[in-house]
Amino acid sequence: MRRSASAFDPSDARRDARLSALRAPRTFRTLRFAVAMCFVAAVFSLPASGAFTLREVTVAGNRTLSEAEVIRRSGLRPGRPLRAADAERAAAAVRSIPQVRSAAVHIAWPHRAVVTVTERSPLLALSGSGGVLVLDEGGVPFRRQAHPDGLVPLTVGLPLPWVRLGEPVPHRGVREVAAAFASLDAAQRSRISSMQIDVHGDLVVQTASGVTLRVGEPAELGGRMRLAEEILRALADRGIVARELDLRFGEKVVVRPEP
Repeated sequence: MRRSASAFDPSDARRDARLSALRAPRTFRTLRFAVAMCFVAAVFSLPASGAFTLREVTVAGNRTLSEAEVIRRSGLRPGRPLRAADAERAAAAVRSIPQVRSAAVHIAWPHRAVVTVTERSPLLALSGSGGVLVLDEGGVPFRRQAHPDGLVPLTVGLPLPWVRLGEPVPHRGVREVAAAFASLDAAQRSRISSMQIDVHGDLVVQTASGVTLRVGEPAELGGRMRLAEEILRALADRGIVARELDLRFGEKVVVRPEP
């Protein structure tokens, strides 16, 4: 029997309800995705907005360098968008300053950048024409000055091919002397008045008491200094005053006494 078009069919109502139930979660998921995308777009657009501009640059760790010089070399300028601040690039620029041993830049959102530096410490005075070069423990010259000013002077028998501030001295012996001298304690350093690397590459030390120590390999400075101290004490107990100790042959030390 054929049903009238106007007759109510319960099966149609159930089918419509099922379709509505299927569409509802899909509509909800689409709405939820749209809201999430709006949030992501807002997050990524905030750093590019005018609300995130660099307003303050501070410097930490500097001792002799001025804050203005460090900021200038970093390239960080207040008023620029913070998203344009490249921390690694700024740190590399600061590390190019000869006096700086290490540098790091921290971007502190929303308006601040902090530059932290570690300066080189003066250790030796490399003598040359027109003054001295101040070396750190790595044998890196970072400052020129007229006089040693309390630093132990170091001379080299052969002229150096070139020397650039902020770069290691192109002489293995000089770098080894700097590292070895840095390993000495304060008392041992105070006993050294000057040092020289001769034309053969051997290290010669003048002590504060006037004794010449022929050390030999620059890297052996620490061990040879301790050996020299033991020998000088033993000689003093016998009433012998040494003028020179040749320590280049290990435990076989040549003693030249005062006449």
